Amino acid sequence: MNFFVYSVLAINLLIVSIDDVLSQDAKYVYDAETECMVTFPSITREFMEAIKQERKLPDKPTQDFKCFLSCVGKKLEAIVGMELLLDMLKSIAFDITGGEFTDEEAHEAINDCIRKAVTPDECELSWEFVDCIVDDIKKFKLHHTFCPTCKHD
Repeated sequence: MNFFVYSVLAINLLIVSIDDVLSQDAKYVYDAETECMVTFPSITREFMEAIKQERKLPDKPTQDFKCFLSCVGKKLEAIVGMELLLDMLKSIAFDITGGEFTDEEAHEAINDCIRKAVTPDECELSWEFVDCIVDDIKKFKLHHTFCPTCKHD
């Protein structure tokens, strides 16, 4: 499993909609989501837009949603190369947090979430990792702007 792919995916789940995206990076994720919606018809564009609008992952995700994340991750990995994934992760994290999520912090978050995601089930592993990365991003003060409905300390 390429955890950088899922980091990019997790960060993109916080973006409101494709219309608000300034970079090509999120379009890759949007296209991968669209392809995976064919395999998982219970996951609709409306469902994904609601997640992005609320900036909150489902409290009790379905197995389809977990496997959808895995599917999107695989499609995304096929679309872009590893080097581009690292650049995507850095640029999207920078945009979401207003520059507060540094390269070092991004690597720490990824490594921390890799250690926490230990299940052998691929769909469950995708979910655990994405959920962990989203929680790490919520620590940054500018996340209030991106997540007005989230609970903050």
